[in-house]
Amino acid sequence: MGFGTGSNRGWLVAPVVFALSLICLMTAWAVMEPGCLVGSFDNNGRSPFELATLPFFAAVIPLVWWKCPFEGSAARRRVLSLMVTVVAAMAIIKQLDLHNAVLSCLYPDYVGADGSLVSGKLVRPNGKPLNGTPFKMRVITNGEVPFGMKALIVGYFTLFFGLFAAGFAYLAQFWFDGVLKLKPSAWAWGCFGASGVVVQISDRLPSWLGHAHGLSKSADGVTKAQSLCTALEEGGEMMIAVFALLTIYFSWKEIRAKAPVKKGTVPSKTVLFWGRFDHGYSRNRVNIALFGELGWNVEFFDVILSPRFGDIEAVLRGLSRKVKPDLVWVPVCRQRDIMAACRWARRNGVKVLFDPMISAWDKKVLEQKKWKADEPRAKKLHALEKKMMNAPDFVTWDTSCHVDFCEREFAVPREKMAPLFTGTDEKIFKPGPAPAREGTDFRVLYHGAYIPLHGMEYIVEAARMTEGKGIHWDLLGWGAYKAKTEALAEGISNITFLDKVPYAKVPEVIYKADVVLGVFGTTEKASRVIGNKIFEAMGCARPVINEYCTGYPPEAKDCKAIKFVPAGDAAAIVKAVEEYRADWANRDSYNEAAYEFFKNHLSMAEVKKQLVGILDRLGL
Repeated sequence: MGFGTGSNRGWLVAPVVFALSLICLMTAWAVMEPGCLVGSFDNNGRSPFELATLPFFAAVIPLVWWKCPFEGSAARRRVLSLMVTVVAAMAIIKQLDLHNAVLSCLYPDYVGADGSLVSGKLVRPNGKPLNGTPFKMRVITNGEVPFGMKALIVGYFTLFFGLFAAGFAYLAQFWFDGVLKLKPSAWAWGCFGASGVVVQISDRLPSWLGHAHGLSKSADGVTKAQSLCTALEEGGEMMIAVFALLTIYFSWKEIRAKAPVKKGTVPSKTVLFWGRFDHGYSRNRVNIALFGELGWNVEFFDVILSPRFGDIEAVLRGLSRKVKPDLVWVPVCRQRDIMAACRWARRNGVKVLFDPMISAWDKKVLEQKKWKADEPRAKKLHALEKKMMNAPDFVTWDTSCHVDFCEREFAVPREKMAPLFTGTDEKIFKPGPAPAREGTDFRVLYHGAYIPLHGMEYIVEAARMTEGKGIHWDLLGWGAYKAKTEALAEGISNITFLDKVPYAKVPEVIYKADVVLGVFGTTEKASRVIGNKIFEAMGCARPVINEYCTGYPPEAKDCKAIKFVPAGDAAAIVKAVEEYRADWANRDSYNEAAYEFFKNHLSMAEVKKQLVGILDRLGL
């Protein structure tokens, strides 16, 4: 069964139907006389409500063959559809009480024409008469019942509940995953099961209460409590049929939504993105898109419980049954996921690639300087991260500088690593017209996180140094150090802190800028990165200023649209801005140079070449 991708609020359909159904049944119970309700709901398969339920069960049989809700080979789909057909047919038999009628014909001395046990024919161990339906355990264990009759009852129970149990056991792992991901088919299946629970409780409750407390009968022979149980039992059977139909339809629809491999073509490879990661983060968006362009199927295993035990969660959710990946990809900053991903992948014979982008030890010790390198906790983190970096089959970094760092610091063999540029979403970040703006000031833009890595204090100081010189600085960002940055900028007239905008709107802000700023921090890490903002700015055809990183393509030194400055040097930033402004009559040539460099060295086409080379090294 599919339990595939849900959409919008489709998962709410089944729970809403379930709730409304119970409300309707409770309303009917509240307004109808007990005897009238029982006569309308339960009359040996002949009551109006029982007859109304039959078409729903009957519809399951053609629907499961017409809109097959199962995946796999044709033989597998036929077997599973046949199982559903048998269960639906047996439900119809039960609804019409035909199973009791068969026993009445074969064993008239024990089962009467109404399908109930002949009064006084059988007795309990305590000497009291055994009455009611023959389909119960007391009949099977009674020594006076003929063997053939027992065999029919046991066979019926075994077939009906055996198929149910097998189905539930097989689908439980998929159902758990689907419910957590709000998939309509999984929620319909869950309501199907809940309806079955309602039926079983309502069927047994009168007997339980009778044994425990005794149920006094009203004048017409039926108590209010008994009529409630009848309404829930018979109504629950109709709900079972309805949710079976919904489950079949939703599963078929979800399977159909998956892109099939065309007949005669070679099936594409599959990459499984693993972990509790941000799908919308720029680097992840780019990598996911590139696999799509390469013709790979892209699947996701979003860890819901503990990342440390993600491999156990994968087993519980039946991941290996649903996905047969050629590569497991653990995305940016997911150190917590890598060990579980490796354990699962090893058991399934799959290679693992880790794309960390940052080192947690590097961030704590070298960048933020929160810990000293010789502290026990720092040493412990270093040892743990060394283990993590050496666990996968391959590790990618955003620059060659980080490859050098990982080899030096964590002893990862260089042949197991390669740079993979960050890139950017070129459907969003692309050249566009400069919108009309107020004033004639030369505009400098910083967009990104307010973190020490980016050297915000030097940008603020550069702005202070250019007050009254016709240069305006726009800062668009977020992060823990935003308040500190705003405090540093207090009283500076040529700085504007822009309100945060949606990701897709960032290019509109870039188009208003004359030049865009990159990274200027004095930490070691700052000298190893090419910030997202560089890819985004040059993709929008805007020149940039950044501190030098050896990870840039060599051609960057000769590009007129990139000015490199020393780390932590506000005066150098000012000088680079003034050099751009001095030649701004030729701004178009700078914009064109920025985009030309982007296309040739930083574009998704170039990142794709890097990715292809990495996959080749992995034998994929």
